[in-house]
Amino acid sequence: MKTNKKTRAAVLITAVLVALLFSSCAFLEGLAVSPDRPSRSLSVGDRVGDKTIVWENTGAGSWKFLAMGTPSEPMPWDLDSSRHLSVKNLSSGMGDGKENSIFLKTEFESNGSKTHTVKNSAVMYCISRGGWLPSRDEAEKIAQFTSKDFWTSQCEASSKAYYYSPLQKGLQSKWRNDREPVVAIPVYYLDAQGNVTEP
Repeated sequence: MKTNKKTRAAVLITAVLVALLFSSCAFLEGLAVSPDRPSRSLSVGDRVGDKTIVWENTGAGSWKFLAMGTPSEPMPWDLDSSRHLSVKNLSSGMGDGKENSIFLKTEFESNGSKTHTVKNSAVMYCISRGGWLPSRDEAEKIAQFTSKDFWTSQCEASSKAYYYSPLQKGLQSKWRNDREPVVAIPVYYLDAQGNVTEP
């Protein structure tokens, strides 16, 4: 009789231990396969590295956010104020900063000139930072996050270029080679995760 009770007790204890073992395994397995928490969704005003999101693109295109980078020290739009540029190739819309910047860089380098550097050319500064010189519409979005006057990729055919003045709430013109007090602020196109992408 005592042996029978001992056997039952041993079986019961074994059953409890096995049940505990299985439940703890199932719990641990549940932890292992539970999906990662979704990453925090980004929005206007958020910082991604050294960039600040200034606008959300709800329209067409592969990019989700427009972001601004680190402003330069005051610098000229470009030292060569006499060069004639075909302004019909420059666009003012959202997403146009990249194409404008590529066009300007190509124009500046077409004569083999080495005078356009990150210290004396706003477009070269922005490209060196992995970004682009903003278009007019992009500048309007950046202006909500800075008090500095900053260059855009818009210019006159010769002599002058346009900067955006947050104080004046619009574009102002200035000699291209004027060094004060305008800065260059690169613009970036980001995907929903905050990675740099193409407009």
